[in-house]
Amino acid sequence: MKKSGNLFLLTIIFFVLYQGLESAQVLGQSNIDSLLARLTETREDTNKVNLLNDLSSAYQCINPDEGIKMGTKAMELARKLKWDKGIAKANNNIGMNYYGKSDYTKSLEYYSKALEVFETTKNLRGTLSALGNIITLYISRSDYQKALEYLYKALKINKGFGDKEAIAGNFASIGRICVAVALDSSKVQLYHLFSGSKRTALRKAMIYSDSAILTGREIDAWEIMETAYASLGVSQEMLGDYKSALGSYHKYMSVRDSVIKNVVDKKMSDLEKKYNEELRQKQMDIKDLEISKAFGIPKSQRWYFVAGLFLLACLSAIFYNRFRLKNKANKIIIREKKFSEEMLSDILPSQIAEELKKTGKVKALRYPSITVMFTDFKDFSRFSEALTPEQLTKELDFYFAEFDKIIYKYGLEKIKTIGDSYMCAGGLPSMNFTHPEDVVAAALEIRDFIINNKKECEASGKKALEIRIGINTGSAVAGIIGVKRFAYDIWGDTVNLASRMQSCGETGKVNISGSTYGMVKDKFACTYRGKIEAKNKGLIDMYFVEAYK
Repeated sequence: MKKSGNLFLLTIIFFVLYQGLESAQVLGQSNIDSLLARLTETREDTNKVNLLNDLSSAYQCINPDEGIKMGTKAMELARKLKWDKGIAKANNNIGMNYYGKSDYTKSLEYYSKALEVFETTKNLRGTLSALGNIITLYISRSDYQKALEYLYKALKINKGFGDKEAIAGNFASIGRICVAVALDSSKVQLYHLFSGSKRTALRKAMIYSDSAILTGREIDAWEIMETAYASLGVSQEMLGDYKSALGSYHKYMSVRDSVIKNVVDKKMSDLEKKYNEELRQKQMDIKDLEISKAFGIPKSQRWYFVAGLFLLACLSAIFYNRFRLKNKANKIIIREKKFSEEMLSDILPSQIAEELKKTGKVKALRYPSITVMFTDFKDFSRFSEALTPEQLTKELDFYFAEFDKIIYKYGLEKIKTIGDSYMCAGGLPSMNFTHPEDVVAAALEIRDFIINNKKECEASGKKALEIRIGINTGSAVAGIIGVKRFAYDIWGDTVNLASRMQSCGETGKVNISGSTYGMVKDKFACTYRGKIEAKNKGLIDMYFVEAYK
């Protein structure tokens, strides 16, 4: 397995947030309205605290400010009642709403208050809930040292409960974090946790991943085993044990298939069980009739017997027809489900689509490092004036279809098109460490495609479009927007600066920021342009990428 085998790194998610941790439930607006109505009708104070806490949780991803208000009201009422559990839950919910606003300082403050109350009152389940939220926060901020500290606390409590699923989840999370520390380019946490030894970190990752797999196997925790095999494979590859890494990757794929198969098998088993129960009941009814006949039925009661037989025949016909219709409906549901899943996979990244299908929601994630590319055609408005709508659509489809092929080749994710602008990114939804090089390589190929196409058009007397390309690297938040027409999007200053790189560039050039240049300068020949004024950004170091070195 060569280093290009890092495709394994690209496809495995070892930065996924701590599995099994309690998170805020995202409720629809109708559920919020229902909770508000119940709150108005409720007279008992403890019920009001619970409803206010439920509302605080429900508002987390819809309106965090309103969620904070509801949590504050719940806390004030719980304090009057001197109800510690209500106070702790309110702190937890307020912390989750601040987390939704990306105010991590406030979020941690309230999570810590919740943890303190739960620990003081020896509420171990509540303690686990608060620990889970704190761990999630530290992982999202890439503070793995703190995340491990609280993970070990959670692991100790789960061992006390003997909760094997939670224990396996803890083991898998520790393994993933050890891998993340080994991959951290700053090496600060590697020094603090493992005395600067990447090998030690990876060996520890292997130990905990193995433990997660062994524990998960006892209880058929396939999803936990899936992530543990991912961490194990990454660790083995980085330690140079490519043969074992390949084996772990195959096991990862096998377990992943089992996860999907289990879901399907359970649904089929439930349908079969229901059918067998109905069939058994009908057989018992027939047997009772046969017994009655064997012992003889008085002549005066024969009409009861005939009526019973007629009723049984009617019921059998009804149940048979019901079964036939249900079987037909199930086939339609399976066909429609397959169609909708295929549509969903076309709209969203496969990993995000899977998460949406499994949980019904997708949590927005902060990525510490991604690379964003914007393209824009020069004088597109003037070019489009000479074309009919059909011709214009055909032109854009020609260019964007080729862009799609190119970015797919380099493992990038298409985000969206806005008019004649095209946006894509590398390093998400699966994190990797080659995204700056991948995006720049794709940009050069897009640039060359446009240049060659222009030559062909000019040779045949046609007009051709020219392009500006801008690239920037940095942190960003990614997630799903919309509830009816899903769209995967990214936000943050990194995206805005990438757009500025495009608008400050030149036709036929790939313009990159200083942050991207620092990561690709060893692979590509670049020309320094100096500090250039970017709208609302001030002076920015910019470089033109010429070619591979």
